[in-house]
Amino acid sequence: MPQQVQPAQPSAPAFGGLPKPGMNINPAAASRPQFNPNGPTAGTAAIQAPVNRAAAPRAYNVAPSAVSSRAANGDAVLNGTGSKSVLHQLNANRASMGALNRRAIPSGAVTSHANGFVTVQAAGGRQYDLRPDGRLASFSSQGRKAEFRSNGQLGALHTTNMDMVRGVHGERTITVRGPDNSLIVSTGLHSGYVQKQILIQGQPYQQRTVVQNGVVQTRIYSVAVYHGVEMPHYVPAYRFAPAFYGWAFYPWAVPVRYAWDWQSAPWYGQYATYYTPAPAYPAPSMWLTDYYLSQTMANGYQVQMDAAQAPANADLDPSALDHDTYSSDAYAQVITPITPQLKMELSEQVRQQVAAENVASRNPQDATNADSLDRVLVPNHLFVVDQSLSVATAGQQQCGLSAGNVLRLTAVPAADSLSANMVVASSRQSECPAGQQVTVSLVDLQEMQNNLRIQLDAGLLALRAGQGQGGLPKAPKSAIEAPPRPIEELPEGDADALAQLDSAQQQADSEEAQVTAAAFQGNGS
Repeated sequence: MPQQVQPAQPSAPAFGGLPKPGMNINPAAASRPQFNPNGPTAGTAAIQAPVNRAAAPRAYNVAPSAVSSRAANGDAVLNGTGSKSVLHQLNANRASMGALNRRAIPSGAVTSHANGFVTVQAAGGRQYDLRPDGRLASFSSQGRKAEFRSNGQLGALHTTNMDMVRGVHGERTITVRGPDNSLIVSTGLHSGYVQKQILIQGQPYQQRTVVQNGVVQTRIYSVAVYHGVEMPHYVPAYRFAPAFYGWAFYPWAVPVRYAWDWQSAPWYGQYATYYTPAPAYPAPSMWLTDYYLSQTMANGYQVQMDAAQAPANADLDPSALDHDTYSSDAYAQVITPITPQLKMELSEQVRQQVAAENVASRNPQDATNADSLDRVLVPNHLFVVDQSLSVATAGQQQCGLSAGNVLRLTAVPAADSLSANMVVASSRQSECPAGQQVTVSLVDLQEMQNNLRIQLDAGLLALRAGQGQGGLPKAPKSAIEAPPRPIEELPEGDADALAQLDSAQQQADSEEAQVTAAAFQGNGS
């Protein structure tokens, strides 16, 4: 059975007697910046007001005689005459819209909700949920449910064994669930991972065969329970010498100037106005933070490029979108970049994680606790989004997050909650606006924490290999004389992972075509 996470007590790191250059900082006593509910403090990006596209004007009227019954919450079930009248009004308004939103909704029983939305129960078990102006919000039929953005783009699709979500930049994440609790998660053409349950020394783990940029890796995750939900915890692939963790924890004697080799890469050109590497690094944690951010954004960019190269589906065809509206109900009009202050806060969190990795490397039984959510779900903790997500705002609008967005936790979630309230600290155009409060699932936050540990794993390897080169200071002999060693002897991954990922893409293509046909075939235009 998965283990129940117990709160871990913070402790000062022990680094095998490595001399402590610079300031001797106790990570257990490090203070966190305080969240200001009244606005940003000096040096932070200004909070921008979101553009609100959810409050569409109501394009229909309901006569009192059209109501057959009314619920306590104000929802009104309409009679046959009233249903025909409301649908006539909504379809007339839809006729002036673009493409998908122009197609007629078939006749059926209508419920007018207190918030202006409309539900239509049509023949064949088809259900349509419409926004107040008639734009399609969702459609369900025969075990499929599709969710649509305001511009007619398919935002999500759910079937009995598959979930598909599209990001605001066209990314598509597909999750296919197997009968044996296996998962196939495709994030683009020939990328994603295949997950299955395994046992290591009699203990349950999850193994992911990851395909990314043509490279196949095997990763192992332990399983812990938090708020009643199983959470996968990335198990670092390597342990380093205690002295190396110390060298990566304490400040360097002199700030280091470092030229990253990705500054001419295409992904950085897209993110250049949003993210800038530090001009100099006073400590390894700052260098590791830029490594973590850059790799996260580079991976997100690759997913976007994969989506752009995928065969055109109906909802990606420009002629199938309503260009008078927007893909999200709330979206940013301007870029709110990652500020130096945010970078400093992230750097401190990275430094604390280095200390936790040191403890876990010497005490394997603490490996899961090193990143358990009870450690990091504290007010003001920052999370870096690792993949495209569609989230709800405090006003129940929808907006999109993408890799590299930074979120700040406002309060510890209640013990029975499966999500957390976050404030967007930085984002790009068309994404959730900075300053917007959004609700993010705990599972998604755990995956963001997993990504931190994955990138920290790779960053520590790169830092160790690059010490003494490119301007990086040379590490003491005691820090590098012991080579990194694998934590576990990893079992072989899935040899056909790539074929399974491609199959998931094909399944999603088929399901998208079928749900669109089921919704509008024969409805007229």
